[in-house]
Amino acid sequence: AERSRPVYRSPFDVVLVSDDTLAVVSDRSAGCLVIVDVKTGAVVREVPLRGEPTGLVGDPEGRSVFVSEYGAGSVARVDVANGKVIGRWPGGRRPMGLALREGRNQLLGANTTSHDMSLVDYELSTSTTGPGVPREAFFLASLPAGQGGLAGNLLPTGSPGTASLRTSVSWIEVPESGPARRVVDIALP
Repeated sequence: AERSRPVYRSPFDVVLVSDDTLAVVSDRSAGCLVIVDVKTGAVVREVPLRGEPTGLVGDPEGRSVFVSEYGAGSVARVDVANGKVIGRWPGGRRPMGLALREGRNQLLGANTTSHDMSLVDYELSTSTTGPGVPREAFFLASLPAGQGGLAGNLLPTGSPGTASLRTSVSWIEVPESGPARRVVDIALP
């Protein structure tokens, strides 16, 4: 008799959607999103994706999620009700974290291996590469009123005492018109 092998799972990020009744989990090693009913704990569906899904952010209406497809270099939008991919845009090299720009139909994306940011306009279906950051942009937080974002940068191998290798948080300004720019890197102790 053939024994089935267990599937290794690695949940990476999670968001609540649909009036906080559903949790959407990015499962990086399984290459899918797992949608879970939070009241019953039951898996509603799994949605296969390209690459390894990493960062997640819910849309303002709570009906879909945006997910970074790390290995594919893209960002997908998934309808939570039916599990269908309803949009896909270039997301930069190895996109990781995502942040929604408040009131602007745009996402900021952190690209780890190219050490920069992407700006995805999901209404206009455009994607541009933004300013560079010191080391491996990983996760993002959106600034109020969609002014830009803060990117957490990973520490590469090396001595933490070396100034060029310190971890930092980068403040990225995204104006209404003109290119995004890195305002300052805030070095962490």
